[in-house]
Amino acid sequence: MTQDISIRDHVQAALEHEPGLDATAIAVNVRAGVVTLCGHVPTYPQKLAAEALARRAQGVRAVADDIRVQLTEADRPGDDQIAERAANLLEWTVTAPAADVAVTVEDGWVTLQGSVGWTFQKDELRRSVERLRGVRGVTDRLDVRSHPSRSTPGGDAIDALSVI
Repeated sequence: MTQDISIRDHVQAALEHEPGLDATAIAVNVRAGVVTLCGHVPTYPQKLAAEALARRAQGVRAVADDIRVQLTEADRPGDDQIAERAANLLEWTVTAPAADVAVTVEDGWVTLQGSVGWTFQKDELRRSVERLRGVRGVTDRLDVRSHPSRSTPGGDAIDALSVI
């Protein structure tokens, strides 16, 4: 019980002192080392930041994130605008091939489907989309394709284990 109170106080202090996070509408409950975050924030990146701060607190066994992204009407772009921005990200900034990734947006929730060649492409795409204004959440259904073995100049495949 005393440890739960200590964890709660630590998480609340971390939330209050995080520069890019408006934690005024976030409640923190702790039971047996499990932190539950409730309330709302104005952006999806703030939701992710609150969860990450709670997870880093000493003694935390798990985090239940019940924070909602609650946008004002002025900050709420339409799903078509979010989808267009996500498609632009694919074309302009993200290293994943745009033809292999589909973006669907419903009520501010973005779903990414398709395949990429590398894990870093998947991670970069998800992080880029998470930062778009109006995004309330992201479902990542991207697969990472396996890569063929690198070949020697003579055409023989190199077995990474045999070169040791």
